[in-house]
Amino acid sequence: MTTSRDSTLLGDPDREAQVYGTGACPYTGRARRLLREQGLDHVYIDLDEPQHRRLEALLQTHTGQRTVPWVFVRGRFVGGYDELDQEARLGQLGTSPADRVAVLAPPSETPTRPGREVELGEALAASSGRKRPSRPETHQLVDPMKLMELGLTVEGETEGEPLTLALIEEVAGDEGAPLQLVMAGVALMDELELERESDVCFRVCTGRCQSWGALDRLEHLLSLRQDDRGDGKPSFDIEPVECLDRCDRAPAVVVVTEDGIAGLDAARDEDLSAAVEQLCEG
Repeated sequence: MTTSRDSTLLGDPDREAQVYGTGACPYTGRARRLLREQGLDHVYIDLDEPQHRRLEALLQTHTGQRTVPWVFVRGRFVGGYDELDQEARLGQLGTSPADRVAVLAPPSETPTRPGREVELGEALAASSGRKRPSRPETHQLVDPMKLMELGLTVEGETEGEPLTLALIEEVAGDEGAPLQLVMAGVALMDELELERESDVCFRVCTGRCQSWGALDRLEHLLSLRQDDRGDGKPSFDIEPVECLDRCDRAPAVVVVTEDGIAGLDAARDEDLSAAVEQLCEG
């Protein structure tokens, strides 16, 4: 099946199904065959094609899953082949999280505590991928395609020169985009690396941690750095990272100094302010 540019929209609710995979992966073929058997028309996006290769990083960030294939049904991320097969066996494909609870638990056995059905449904929907915080998500993920476009714009402006925060600020101004979004786009670009200007660096996860306020933490750090910088050399750097592999501690921030590395779990603005004051005073 051929694809258009629009068909790469992650989790497109207007399509019955989407499969992102590779021709060499047998599970990609099995997922496509299973969707056909279930009567679901699907769009296939071949990640080996040059125009689609950058999508793999977006999919990993968007879903937390690291391996092909990525399967979406009516805009909902299902998982890989195993998760797709499980939902097909249980008759859950295309249903909402609450509906899937009803499939697993007959009415007489369904918990009666208010809201429990929704909680179980959300747990099922998030069962694939890496471990996440137990507390509810507080923020919406930014469209990864938008972030990719911002990252590509920055990449086009570097022209082989070292990447600086000043250049990112310039792109943000030209694009009329918040600086923290452009920084998150930079994190998706494998070829881009921010030039270090100081001995202290705050590394901020701007991937899945977005759902727990990571971009707010990044914005706060940027404001602290702006106040700190003045006319001289900044006392700390900020590096956006696609994933810090600390998803159960989101929003994840790691501080890198000459003395070592320290993690700030479930970082808050006040935690970052205290760390800057402690590490960068004077």
